[in-house]
Amino acid sequence: MDARTRFLIRKEAPQSTSPPNCPALASATMASYKYDIASGAEAFTFNSVMRACTKEVAALSWCMQHGLIAAKAVCSKCAPPPFMRRKGMHWRCSKSSCRVERSVRTNSFVERSTAPISKLFMVISFWASGTHVTEAAQHAE
Repeated sequence: MDARTRFLIRKEAPQSTSPPNCPALASATMASYKYDIASGAEAFTFNSVMRACTKEVAALSWCMQHGLIAAKAVCSKCAPPPFMRRKGMHWRCSKSSCRVERSVRTNSFVERSTAPISKLFMVISFWASGTHVTEAAQHAE
């Protein structure tokens, strides 16, 4: 497969880059990642991403299924923390006395973006496949 047929890659477990026998630096060092672009590539073809991005809810579900956005959340204010339930584009604490809400985008690379998730992944797909910006803009609208 070439760059037009797949654009996302699966992240494997991080490998520690800290020096041996140095616990003080163990938590402060950045982890490196090994990527495998051959495994599960059919889910990331240009056409499959375009199908997933036809509607916002479908794009969100696709992102959750592939680990790009968290598929479940835990309330950070309650002890012990109950799971939060998805309500549209937000997570809501299932505890009736709490009901804290947060965006499904929290702690993801789309957290600071206000653009619809479906449009973001269309743009990423067009960019990764080398589509000219004029053509990509026509399809994204």
